[in-house]
Formats: sequence, C-alpha cells, structure tokens
Amino acid sequence: MVCIQGAGCSRLPFKPVHGVLFLRLVFLELNGFKSFADTQRLGFPAGMTAVVGPNGCGKSNIADGLAWVLGEQRASLLRGQEMADVIFSGTTDRKAMGLAEVKLQLEMPDPALPGAVKEVTVSRRLYRDQGGEYRINGKECRLKDIQDLLMDTGMGTRAYSFIQQGQIDLILSSKPKDRRGLLGGRGHHPLQDPARRGRETP
Repeated sequence: MVCIQGAGCSRLPFKPVHGVLFLRLVFLELNGFKSFADTQRLGFPAGMTAVVGPNGCGKSNIADGLAWVLGEQRASLLRGQEMADVIFSGTTDRKAMGLAEVKLQLEMPDPALPGAVKEVTVSRRLYRDQGGEYRINGKECRLKDIQDLLMDTGMGTRAYSFIQQGQIDLILSSKPKDRRGLLGGRGHHPLQDPARRGRETP
C-alpha cells in the first residue's frame, strides 16, 4: 500500500488472493514533472510506504505523477488548466524545462509462466511544444497498450485502487448510491469497456 498524506492511497498487494496474483509498485521516477526539476526516484518496498511532509513539499505531485503515467487525461484532476502545466515551469533561479517524464516500474504476474513474476516499466513523456509519448519497457506504444496491460489488475486512474486528493471526502460525504458508483470498479475495471479504451492521446 502506498499512502501519500493528504493525497490518497493506492492499495496494490502482491500476494495470492484466492489464487490470483496482484501487481505491486517497485519505483516511481520523476524528471521535469511539476516541482521535480531534477530526476527523483522513489522506491516502494513490500508492505506499506507512507510519504509525509509539510505543506508545499511536493507530496501531491507524487500522487499526480502516478495518475499521469497511467494515462490521466484530465488536467483539472492534476491541478492544472492544461496538460503542459505538468512540466516544470521554472523558478527565479532555474529556467523552465521543455519536457516532463515519469516512469513507473511494476512487478506483476507473468502470463507465460504461471506463478512467476516479471518487472514492467511504464513511462510517459510530454514535450512542451511537440506532444507526448508512452512507452512500455522503453518501446514506444499507445495509451491503449498500457490500458490493456493493466486490465483486470484493479489499477488505473479511474479504478478503486487509486484514490486521489478530494475523493476521500467525497466517499465519506456522498450518498450511498453515489458511493457505490465511485467504488464500482471492484467488480468491473473501467478499462474493460472497449468503448472507453483508445480514445485518449498523450
């Protein structure tokens, strides 16, 4: 479980549950993404990892990085007005950067070898003036390929495993019907719907 105080939690157990193996986060690497001008790598050992710190230190940017590398398309949920807002905008001492990149390494079941696992690295890059790209293990791919890779894992920007800032209050304050709608991903992963896959762009 990865908990970012003030941002939310992602519960991704890597252990057999009724014979099914789930994936887990290995590390998250951010470069030029929001406040992370220099490359920063955060490792997630087995068990629970908590990211804590004072206001303004970048905790929410880590949660945004997780959502973004998984394909989040709504700039408003990343606390921006347009997608280019995720690129480091500069400070009085440092120039703005021209690109942002986030890499996420996952440990997940290997379908070719039952009971075995494999490490997969998903990455997303956005250029300020030239669009963006997605990659799996360093090879350029489509967002749909990442969605297909994560299908049935319970992980995704709109899955119950990823609760973003503000959604915890929504869960607690919403009506039972609305709460069921928010948590409905348990029985059906949103990315399983072919009509919703492949529409997005980098």
